[in-house]
Amino acid sequence: MLFTQISSDFSFPQYLHYNSLLLLHATEEAAIIDLLNFIYTNTLDTTSPCAVLDVLMATGKFQVVSCMRYCSRLLQNMPMKPESALLYL
Repeated sequence: MLFTQISSDFSFPQYLHYNSLLLLHATEEAAIIDLLNFIYTNTLDTTSPCAVLDVLMATGKFQVVSCMRYCSRLLQNMPMKPESALLYL
């Protein structure tokens, strides 16, 4: 049984945690690709506030602290417009 194999390797709550990480929305795909790119290159190609904010939300889901800091610094250095301010809230 697959569940028996998994449960013998992981504790049950930990298995649920890993299983929930695999559930992605279609709208998160671009942000996840940018996050993976950051993990391998330590840079982001996205420049729009919306895209950086999406990556920041993905970093929270996957707990990539270095990318959280990077995205936060990028957002702080971008010019603040009413539309981007509403997105940040």
